[in-house]
Amino acid sequence: MVSFILEKVSMEIERKTKEEVKAYYIEQLGKFLAIIADIPNDEIRKLPAVHIPILGFPDCDEMPEIAFYGMETNTWGSMLELRNSYIKDPESAYRYITEVFNPHFVIDCARPRQSIFFKYVIALLAGIYGFTPKQIKNEVELKKHLFIWGNIMSLERYNVSAKSKGVKWETFKKAYDASAILNRLPNGNLGPTYIVRACRPKLLFILYWDFNLGNWIKNEFGIDKDKIQNHLYYCHIEETDTHVFKMPHPVFINRCIGWHKSINEVLERLKINRQIAESNH
Repeated sequence: MVSFILEKVSMEIERKTKEEVKAYYIEQLGKFLAIIADIPNDEIRKLPAVHIPILGFPDCDEMPEIAFYGMETNTWGSMLELRNSYIKDPESAYRYITEVFNPHFVIDCARPRQSIFFKYVIALLAGIYGFTPKQIKNEVELKKHLFIWGNIMSLERYNVSAKSKGVKWETFKKAYDASAILNRLPNGNLGPTYIVRACRPKLLFILYWDFNLGNWIKNEFGIDKDKIQNHLYYCHIEETDTHVFKMPHPVFINRCIGWHKSINEVLERLKINRQIAESNH
């Protein structure tokens, strides 16, 4: 168990509240929807909705200490419904994206033949908190162990769902390019920089191997990554006291070395960091 990593953040470290982060993403959603406002309804209804980082479960006010980022969603919502929600009330558009995320959703996704991603998330949470996956795969228990769920790509790729629904490539590209406002900084860098600086999670797991971790942390935080194993990279962002791990999607982790070994390597690295920190005091 390495839950010591998740000790409360020092009051000297400023972090945004959930309401402040929500206000930021509502504003960004408005900018995004303004860019694609000329896409007609018969086209936009075929597009999936964009995804924004979700800060734990809707009825929990506490900011999560752990963040999990995947690559993209898979047939996520409806862009037309998202746009109509925003026109009706910007906050309802935010809720349209975030309210589906609750303990039942996570546990249901982690069932057999469902999301491998969330099965791995639960297994890793269990390792961090010293539970078995079966113990933490309980709605009451899971609600005590909040996490941020984000994706490196705000809009899933064309081939995931838009193409099969008959969306024109030009329409998709317009929406895809516009979605950069949700996951890129003005300097063009792609990555979870806003969430790291605003929410200051203690742990950030990026389960997307093609994400260029080295460029991101070098450009944004001026640090380098360490290679732990062929499938695992690590860095520590001192500015926010965030431990970052990058690894492949859980499907490929399972094929390469297995989840158990992968999770043990993460936990071992966190224990080593604890020992180093204690020896410096």
